Amino acid sequence: MFFDWKIDNFDYFFIIIVIMNVYIAQIFGILAIACAVISLQFKKKTKMMFLQMVANVFYAIQYLVLHAYTAVATSLVTVLRCILFNKYDKARKKIPKKLSWFLIVIVLIIGVFSYDGYLSLIPIVTSISYIVGASIKSAKTYKIVFGICAVLWFYYNFKVGAFISTLGNIFEIISTIIALLRYKKKSKK
Repeated sequence: MFFDWKIDNFDYFFIIIVIMNVYIAQIFGILAIACAVISLQFKKKTKMMFLQMVANVFYAIQYLVLHAYTAVATSLVTVLRCILFNKYDKARKKIPKKLSWFLIVIVLIIGVFSYDGYLSLIPIVTSISYIVGASIKSAKTYKIVFGICAVLWFYYNFKVGAFISTLGNIFEIISTIIALLRYKKKSKK
């Protein structure tokens, strides 16, 4: 018969592993979002940055499980960025432009070695945007950058199977819109 084929034990094992990876990735996505949201509740930037570093470690693990290697690498660069920028914030010093350029070069090198089609460009573009956005003084500009990156991450996360993270991206997009509307309302007064 045309449709007479059997699934052997190896195929069942492979299917179970794939399904488990998807669930494991979603669990790490939940942990990452929880850390990111909780980080915003702290008044001290050092505590905020620490939880954002932890969130990015969870994101890196999530993307590793999903085989989204460019996102793994850029998440780890974000951890490095948080560590370095946090040192300057603690010392109340301005972040040197050389440091931002250094991080951008690292991200570009990652992009060259991990390029796997147009989708792998999204983590590169967003990572560079966050680095540039973090070095700009304007809160409004940073919020706009953050919102655009959230839209890009939403698309990327959906395509790679990080479905819980897409929910976090929706929350970020809505939050950015609300923040920009509040900012616009304040500037009119």
